[in-house]
This record gives sequence, structure tokens and C-alpha cells, in this order.
Amino acid sequence: MTKRWIDLAPAAQSAWQAVTRRSLLPWMLVLVSLGVRLYYLQLTYMQPVWWDEAEYLIKARNIALGTPDTGFYAGRPLFLSVAMAAVYAAGLGELTIRGAMVVASVATVLLTYRIGCRLVGRNAAFVGAWLFGMFYVPLFYGTRILTEIPHLALCLLGLHLFLVRRPLATTLSVPVLTFAVFTRFTAGLMLVVLALYVTVSEGIAALRRREYWLGAVLGMLVAVPFAVPFLQAWEASQYMMPGRDLAERIHSLWQNAAWMGRSFGWVLTALWAGGVVLLLARVIRQGSTGPADQTNPRREGLVVLWLMVPMLYFGLMVPWNVSSDRYLILALPSAFLAIGYCTVRLGSLAAWGHAGVTAVVMLVVVGLGTLRFLPDADNRIRSRVASYDGLRDVGLWIKERTGPEDIVLSRSVAQLTYYSTRRGESIPDERPAFDAMMKTLTPRYVVISGYEEHPTWILDTSAESLGLRTIEGFPEGRPVAVILEPALLP
Repeated sequence: MTKRWIDLAPAAQSAWQAVTRRSLLPWMLVLVSLGVRLYYLQLTYMQPVWWDEAEYLIKARNIALGTPDTGFYAGRPLFLSVAMAAVYAAGLGELTIRGAMVVASVATVLLTYRIGCRLVGRNAAFVGAWLFGMFYVPLFYGTRILTEIPHLALCLLGLHLFLVRRPLATTLSVPVLTFAVFTRFTAGLMLVVLALYVTVSEGIAALRRREYWLGAVLGMLVAVPFAVPFLQAWEASQYMMPGRDLAERIHSLWQNAAWMGRSFGWVLTALWAGGVVLLLARVIRQGSTGPADQTNPRREGLVVLWLMVPMLYFGLMVPWNVSSDRYLILALPSAFLAIGYCTVRLGSLAAWGHAGVTAVVMLVVVGLGTLRFLPDADNRIRSRVASYDGLRDVGLWIKERTGPEDIVLSRSVAQLTYYSTRRGESIPDERPAFDAMMKTLTPRYVVISGYEEHPTWILDTSAESLGLRTIEGFPEGRPVAVILEPALLP
């Protein structure tokens, strides 16, 4: 430790103690996280929705208002749409939903801190929660109407209730996690994590805990309305887990770990690996002192389980070309808590009698992470603000010129259904099926776009030979989506 850093230590320690004494750490996290997310909300609140966003939204509006939900995929969980249906039923709309996503995103940062305080200590929790809040995955998906942030918020709330270790809170943790499962099915991994932790830390004694049994009963009651849709979704989503040999599974697992390493940078990756090693070492050391109990709960092991179970599942079960950064969002809070834990331990080792050095090390790591993460998040968010703007414009154009009974034929069924509120049907793969559909359904418009793959035959065939005529293209000046209508219409 150089003299320069040692000279900074007393001031850093004094400032840190002032903040922690007044319990300002969670307020700092909330205010900074909220400020960053509100900034991006004003940038993205009118951005076009993606196809999967459109599916959740059209199902929500269908539940509340009875509008078409053509394009909704049966493999999607329903709870997010059910929750958003209440927004539509109250006469509100997309902006309210985006505001709720901001609140949920801030909640994930605060809950990461609260959970971290119980698992790795307050200082490590602050470092981990801050870095998580600035990372591009929660920031980017917080600007999208998808299941990533809502299901993570519910998972963290359920874990927090479990760690409170009061009978009522423990009981409620299970139904909260059940709601998370029906928001995004892989939230069930958090139930697996807790089951493994309880089995290892409590053993047979867990069977005598009434709150566990009561929580399980409440969880099953919550699951009842979603049981049939869940079975349908499970059947529809089997294509995402094709049979693979062991080498392919290990390769996907390595790809997941490599993605985290590239995203974190070498400094934070080293702290992440060091944190996992230190946490495991502490669990092993605690295990040598006797069985787990209230004074020795081995909670550090929960961080490791929380990190490893999702990574192993998505690495071994889901191919990397199907998976993406959003799949590992459940493991990210634990990864950043491990980074925070290693940071604080290294700060303590480097202190050499200067208590403020730990605060300096923490602030350096937080600063480096912020400088790396925020520009990356900003670039990703801004670069996608205008994505699918042509389909939005097409859908709104169609809405103004059609009635509720009209049908639109396209390969962008969900998005056009969302913006036009008109029934949509997908352009078939074969020309004869298309010709039959034109006769039986008599669609008002056909939309061809560069946003999705289309059958080769329709791209190689002129509009005239299909009995269509081109009437409009969007976005203006650079048309990517083209509207056609039957040539026999007046």
C-alpha cells in the first residue's frame, strides 16, 4: 500500500463511518439507481416493443379488454400478463407499465443489498449491490417490458423473506417464489437453491419446521390457476433443450462463464473468482467447527449455491446459441456479492493498521466498475431505441384505417397486433397455403418487412403476381416494412 493511499485512508474512513452510522447506504443505492433508471426511462418510454414484449402486452390487454392476442406464444408464462392486465383494466397503459419496471429494477438493487447484509456483511453488500445496479443487464432489461426484472425482483423478495427467519416471513417466501416461477419458469432454480441450502444446513430438522410446510401449501394454492397454462408452456418450450453430448454441454457452460468474464473485465473477474474461493473456504472452515445452527448457519454457502445452480443449469441444459445474457440474470446478484466479499477481504488485508484503507479499496472497485459498466449499458440502450420502429409505424397506420373485424397478414403478428389492435395471421411457408388464406380470410392488408425471416417464395415474387399492390412503407425515408393490399380493393 503506497503512502498516497495511506494518506487518503483517514478521510475515507471518516466519510464512510459517517455514512454507515446514519444508515445512508441503502438510501444512496436507491437514489442513484432510481436516478440512472429514470434517465433511461425518459429516453426509452416511447421505444417500439420487441416481439416478445408485444406478446406479454397483447395477452395482458386481451385479459383486461378482450382485444386480439394473435401472436401470443403458448410457451410463455402468464403472471406478468395477468399483472399488467390490472393496469389496462384501470385505464392506464404502456407508460405506467414502464414506470413499474423502473420501480422493480430499483427494488432488485435494494434487495441485493439487504440480502447481502445478511450473507456477506454490510460493506460487501454495498459494493455488490452498487456494481449490480450499474451493470448493463439489469439496466438494459429494466427498459424493456420483459420477465427478466419482474421475476428477479420476486426471487430476491422471496429470498429476503426466507433469510429474515421469522415464521410468517418464511411462510410467505414460498408463494412469492411461486409467483416468480409463473413470471419466468426458470425462477424455479431459486427454489432449488433454497431446498439445497436447507437440506445441507438443517438436515432432517427442516421437516419439523411448520412454516416450510405451510409455505409449500400456499405455494401450491398459488400454482393452481397457472397449472394448465404451465403444462402447455412446458410442452411448447421443449425445443429449447435439445439432446446434446457432454462436450457440447461443457462448451455451453464455458461460454456462460466466459461471457461473465468478458462483461466484468479482468479486475472484477479476478475478484469474482477470489470471492467464490473465499466463501467456499469459509463454509468449509465453519463446517469443521460443528453442525449448522443459528450461530453457525453457513450463509456464505448460500451465495455459492445461488451462483452455481443457475450457471450449471443454463450451461448444461440450454445451448449457448439459444441462451443469452438475460438467462444468467438470476445469478448476477450473487456474483457481485462475491466480488464485494473479496473486495472487503482484500481491503482488510491491505489495511496494515490503517482502518480507512478498506474504504479506499471499496471505493476504487466501485469506481472502476461504474466506469466500465455505465458506458456499455448506455451504448446498448441507445443503440436499440429505434429498433422495430417501422413495425410500430405500420401498426399505428393500420389501426387508423381499419375496423375491429379486419385481419392483417404478416410475419410480425404479435407486434402488429399490439399496435393495430387488429387480428393478425402469419404468412404461411408455402405459396398454395398463402393463396388459400387470401381467399378464406380476405385480409385487409399484407405486411412484408426486413425485421423477420420470410419464405423465399414471397421475396422472389412480385406483388402483382400475388394479387397485391404496394401502398405504403415505414419508417419514412428508409422503409423496412411495406404495406400491401389486395389489388381488387377500391
